[in-house]
Amino acid sequence: AGSTTVGIETLRKKPQPADSRELRRKRLYSRMASRIINNRLDELVNQPDTPFTQASIHAGNYLHYVQAAEIRADCPPDKWKESLGRIEQNLRKALKFGFTQSEVEQVKKERRAGLEQAGEQKQG
Repeated sequence: AGSTTVGIETLRKKPQPADSRELRRKRLYSRMASRIINNRLDELVNQPDTPFTQASIHAGNYLHYVQAAEIRADCPPDKWKESLGRIEQNLRKALKFGFTQSEVEQVKKERRAGLEQAGEQKQG
């Protein structure tokens, strides 16, 4: 039994820039890209031939000086190599080919719904 976590992580020293409209736009696009990749990983988890049981991607700035990004997956110990290859391929595909218009529209729709729900909760 047991499980293994595999991942690819990048860290670099990069001071966080001052708050601006451009910074907020870049962060929004980064969150949208992560959401799309997470949606793709969720779809993979539900396929019978997927070697991992859970996967996700995260990115952000930490302590105002470290920019980090990570994609990771949980898998059985004997499936670590295949799992690492699959998440790497998924990341490479996103970096090379980007996203489909339908993926972008789905994330926009989810974002709008979340904002509307937050607005309703604040009013109520």
